[in-house]
Amino acid sequence: MSKKMGFLVGLLLGGAAAVVAFKRLDPVKRQKLINDVNRKASDLKDKAVDYAFYASDAMDNATDHLHKGTKGATSHAKSALNYAHRHAVQLKNHFNNPFNHDDSDPKGSTQFHTAADHLRSELSQSSDSDDIVVDATKNFNQVPKYATVVCYPDGTVRKY
Repeated sequence: MSKKMGFLVGLLLGGAAAVVAFKRLDPVKRQKLINDVNRKASDLKDKAVDYAFYASDAMDNATDHLHKGTKGATSHAKSALNYAHRHAVQLKNHFNNPFNHDDSDPKGSTQFHTAADHLRSELSQSSDSDDIVVDATKNFNQVPKYATVVCYPDGTVRKY
């Protein structure tokens, strides 16, 4: 508390001494001192405005640079996501799930489907066999329609 009080007393005594010294000046010197102080205050204000404009320009440049950088990163991320999606669809089409096979679609036929169809036709022709035949389509028709669900950061949901 004594340091604060000492500072306050020093400030008051210094201010009082400055007022007394100012009052003792003759009117010409007093006016000259007022003009000098006003000129220095105006120069200081001009410098502060200049620095404010410099800071504003620097912030605008930094913001523009940041926007360009994030726009590039965003476009790269979108193109990478589109690339991955395209290739995932291609892989899905290439490796069809054998349990979701549609016999009416010869385009989606795989080697597995061809072999299964061949075995089915052979079994239907030979009914005198004592072999036990398990039909996979009866057991696996309950496979979910979508085997994979992907949720993207933008909220889109894709089902494969």
